Amino acid sequence: MVYDRRHILEGYVKKDAWGLYDYYQQFNITYPWQYKLDYSYLLDDKRDEKSSSKVGLRALFRTVDKDSPAGEYMDGDNDYTFETILYFEWGF
Repeated sequence: MVYDRRHILEGYVKKDAWGLYDYYQQFNITYPWQYKLDYSYLLDDKRDEKSSSKVGLRALFRTVDKDSPAGEYMDGDNDYTFETILYFEWGF
């Protein structure tokens, strides 16, 4: 969703999906649920999502089970992972 040609809100919900990298699919590593919410603000007057500089905040929540990566599942000691990222992209 784009609001006022400066604010961008993105997100997704995935069920029983692979992670970000190709090897997750090759080794059948999945997450039961994945939620992503990303907000960014365009910093220049180009107002083009692809080539503008922007600053943003991304939150990623994933539930884990025995089919998730071993380093994240920790033999059942945890049920989820949560990650937040503050980022800056310089476009030209």
